[in-house]
Amino acid sequence: MTSGDEPEPARVRDWRETLSAAADFALLGIVVSIASLGVLTLGAALATGSAATAHWCRYRAMPPVPEMARLFVRGLGAGIVVSVVAVVGAALLVADLVLVGRGLVPGGRGFLVVSIVVATQVVGLGALVLVQVGARGGTGWRAAARWAGGAAFAAPLAPTALAAVLAGAVTIAVMVPVTTPVLLGFALFALHVVAGRVVRRRGSTGPA
Repeated sequence: MTSGDEPEPARVRDWRETLSAAADFALLGIVVSIASLGVLTLGAALATGSAATAHWCRYRAMPPVPEMARLFVRGLGAGIVVSVVAVVGAALLVADLVLVGRGLVPGGRGFLVVSIVVATQVVGLGALVLVQVGARGGTGWRAAARWAGGAAFAAPLAPTALAAVLAGAVTIAVMVPVTTPVLLGFALFALHVVAGRVVRRRGSTGPA
């Protein structure tokens, strides 16, 4: 066999590239955390972070800072609505789990299990929506929600897998609170990677 017939060896990622990628997502998590401090800016901040993550996954580089700033500003309008829905929804889920867990709501352990399963699916579906918003360039929450619903129907384990990613990040953040901003960046990356592998893609970057 001639040298021209030999397959090219797989490219091994250099440790410096891995370190650079880790630094990129650590910085992204810090920036998104700071941008989320206004609460109502939470939606726009997460959409921008997700879009930056999707860009990195495609090009192995973060988008330029001016582009990320434009995405953030452009997403503030819809992001406010998303922020309110997310905060209220999270509060209701937590309240439900606390009330059921303390036995203040009839149903016992069976109802608690059901509540945990429902909460897991809701959180996972929300994460799937966020991933798709990033794939769409940080916009299109409604279209992303429709796509996520269809994708979750095609791949029922997707919401659970994404919820597990978030649960792992939250667990570490609770144990080591100072790592929370950095973990946010890594969680965004993990969500995109897991979603890309688990979901049976229906058009990949957009709703079918």
